[in-house]
Amino acid sequence: MPTLSHAKAEGEVAVLAAASPGWYFLAVLSLLMGFASISTDLYLPAMPEMGRSLNASAGSGLGCLLSMLLLIPQKARNHCVRN
Repeated sequence: MPTLSHAKAEGEVAVLAAASPGWYFLAVLSLLMGFASISTDLYLPAMPEMGRSLNASAGSGLGCLLSMLLLIPQKARNHCVRN
């Protein structure tokens, strides 16, 4: 593997910079973030059919939302440790 001084002599600084670990991390992170968007786009059109197959009504979704809005802050308040 050529060293940085060897790469400067041959004009390959851009090649070594592109192969640094920071670029690999950025590429992997970008791919992982892209998978979240793709998966959402894949299942979103099927949501009405999933609701029908589970015999769910709009009221059940609203009830779930309201219970989360009311219960989660209460639970967090009860489990916080204050000095």
